[in-house]
Amino acid sequence: MNQSRVWTFVLLMAVVGCHRGGKGVATTPPAPTPAVAAAALPAPLMDAEAAFDSGEFLRAARAYESYLQSRPQSSEMDRIRFRYGVAQSLSGVTFLESASNETFTQLIRDFPESAYVPPARMALTLQYDIQRLKEDKVFRDDQIRQLTALLPPAPPLLPASLAEAESAYDSGDFATAAKSYETYLQTKPQTDEMDRILLRFGVSQSLSGVPAREAASTKTFEQLIRDYPNSPYVSSARRVINLRADVSRVQKGELDALKEKNQKLIEALDNIKKVDSQRRRTP
Repeated sequence: MNQSRVWTFVLLMAVVGCHRGGKGVATTPPAPTPAVAAAALPAPLMDAEAAFDSGEFLRAARAYESYLQSRPQSSEMDRIRFRYGVAQSLSGVTFLESASNETFTQLIRDFPESAYVPPARMALTLQYDIQRLKEDKVFRDDQIRQLTALLPPAPPLLPASLAEAESAYDSGDFATAAKSYETYLQTKPQTDEMDRILLRFGVSQSLSGVPAREAASTKTFEQLIRDYPNSPYVSSARRVINLRADVSRVQKGELDALKEKNQKLIEALDNIKKVDSQRRRTP
């Protein structure tokens, strides 16, 4: 029995108990009338009352329904309908619980002066409040689901080698980063961030301090440009490659200029040697 049924049960049974107790209070017991025999209750009503008193509310609800379908005439119809509504409310069957509202409403409409009208109204109010709370809970749960759907998914767990590479890169340890990125890429991973990883790998190689890795970084940048032409990292990779080409041209130009100066110096020295040699031969 859930909490709403518990409170309904406490309320309704307390009311039933009060009415049952009120009927038993009398200052003087009535005189017996042995000449009049007590009318026998119909079998469905007897079954309903017995089931209700024993707490078998589903059986009671069905038996009361069977009794009421016979359109009986009884001076206790208000009490019977009230008990029928209580039995429906506590039956544990959803459609019977919902139908109890109509039973209590009919009691209030048909027997407006009945002592059972106030508790019937209380039962309707309680059930309305319970239904409103349920609807509020459904609304809150739906809001929570909508807000949860807006949350970004949790970041995937990175492979150990990639996690080590990223950490080393962020801390400026480019030699370790280059080595770890290389280990990661050897596993032929499938990831949507391969262009970013290749860029970081190339930068790590360039700044690793290892000549072989520095030289290999150009191929890494070229792979990024070739495999991911629409990547936002392509422009950075091109810039590095172009800068290296410019540096190489300058270095080559300086080397050529140095060679030219050396050659002129050698020629000058040779001329000086020749002049000096000729002067020595003159008497």
